[in-house]
Amino acid sequence: MRKYKDDLPKDIRKKNMKKTIRTIAQILFCITVVTFVTIYIKFPKMYKEDNKANWNQSNGFIALSYVGVARKDNNDLVSIERLDSHLKALHEAGYVSIGIDDIINFYEKGSPLPEKALYLTFEDGRKDSMIFAQKVLEKYNFKATMMSYAGNVVSKDRIFIKEKELKYLDENSFWEIGTNGYRFSYINVFDKNENIEDEDKDGKYKKEKFKYNHYLMDYIRDEDGIPLESKSEMRDRINWDYKRMKEIYEDALEYNPKAYAIMHANAIYENINEAVEDVNLENIYDQFDIMFNREGSCYNTSKTNKYNLTRMQVGSDWSVNKLLMEIKSWTDSKTPYVVGDEEAVSRWAIKGGVMNQDDNKLILTSPKGEKSFAYLKGSDTWKDIDLSLYLSGRDFGTQSVYLKYLDSNNYIKMMLKNNIIYIIEKTESSKEKVVFKSEMPNADKLPEIDDNFDLDRIDGNENYDESVTDKKYDSFDINHQLSRTYKSNESSMESPVSWKISVQIKDSNMSIMVGNKILANDIVINDKLNYGGFAIECYSNNDEIYDGVYDELTVSPINEE
Repeated sequence: MRKYKDDLPKDIRKKNMKKTIRTIAQILFCITVVTFVTIYIKFPKMYKEDNKANWNQSNGFIALSYVGVARKDNNDLVSIERLDSHLKALHEAGYVSIGIDDIINFYEKGSPLPEKALYLTFEDGRKDSMIFAQKVLEKYNFKATMMSYAGNVVSKDRIFIKEKELKYLDENSFWEIGTNGYRFSYINVFDKNENIEDEDKDGKYKKEKFKYNHYLMDYIRDEDGIPLESKSEMRDRINWDYKRMKEIYEDALEYNPKAYAIMHANAIYENINEAVEDVNLENIYDQFDIMFNREGSCYNTSKTNKYNLTRMQVGSDWSVNKLLMEIKSWTDSKTPYVVGDEEAVSRWAIKGGVMNQDDNKLILTSPKGEKSFAYLKGSDTWKDIDLSLYLSGRDFGTQSVYLKYLDSNNYIKMMLKNNIIYIIEKTESSKEKVVFKSEMPNADKLPEIDDNFDLDRIDGNENYDESVTDKKYDSFDINHQLSRTYKSNESSMESPVSWKISVQIKDSNMSIMVGNKILANDIVINDKLNYGGFAIECYSNNDEIYDGVYDELTVSPINEE
């Protein structure tokens, strides 16, 4: 006889009810997700244009460039989180996006710009930049220009945007299309001591050992600098690149981009053969409305040549305050710095530079040519202390921790420089004296710089794709580089690793541990430095704005019994 629902045991009825509720919840969730995705696809978030009737500024604008965006920081690409912090600060400071047409109208018609005008670009045409930057642009209502190499659009390399992505960006209100040209390639790559034919065992050429030039910036030359092509051949080669670039964009978009960021920067009008410059400028004037020719400064004035614009390439490891300080160094911006945890920062007396406490990371940013010093309030009479922090070595700057600080003539400090830790003592009656010095554990095993020319475009190489370009001109392109891979980056501000350093001072003796390894446990403190405050300091060794990073810093006096 069939059992009805009410005839089932109570525990089974209860279990069935839970299943039913769970199934309904799952269906509702799926409907919600599908609805959201459908709405987002059909009705995507739109960029909100600023009211241009309120624009009345005619001095100029800043231009910022990012190489690319990744999930997390690496030596080339900024992380989503860091990009968010940068654009958040610019948004809160009142910066407003301007586009390519705004710049053209500014120079050709004298049209005004917003009070704080920002032109933002992402270069190299990477797919990850497009994906990861989109949400951040939407969040702060910024628009950006995606610069790309036309040759990469039709290549087989999946890193770069293709025709499909170009069309998506063209229809997306947060993006505009610009170009870096047809190809990112090097010519005239010669060992400073030997011939180019001497290839190393890895089949790669170390860039720092070679002199080289970009494909559009010179004649093809031999190792003695003698041209291997006539003026006519040089012109044909360079004209072909511009022609092919235009064809690719017109096939994909039915137009050629108006904005050009030429590779490499700071060459046209400055450091280039006159005949080579002429053929470039003929094509540039014919095909583009504006060109970003320079890199370094971020500020373009009303008097800047529209074909000699400049942008500042933002480092992947720049703190938000370093970015703001860089902008201030080129403009008269009064933008306030970012403090982060105001209560934590208020515990420090800061002289020179600015401090930002973000989560457990304390960042001290020093201006160009200046030291930034921060003294922990209330630490004046500390005698015995416990200190723990993560500290990174720096390639072009110095970070110090003052373990005892009475004044500028009396102190004992710990300094990490070029992966070497120093303990330095100074009293009024003597000069600075190194009382302890040690290389950091396993410093010799840190990743080495791997900045190479990858020979992936030589005819016969398995990665060679002859469909990308005309064989006649690709014969010159023996050192093409689609992307650069670094294990470490010489220009990066941060060391490949951060060391956990623990210091204890007790009864006039100091011990130091790095990780689990004891570096010293019997450093004797000068009697004149039995007590003193705690401070940190950083500065650049080459007149650059510098970030000193002190991660998970904890310091406290040891209670005396």
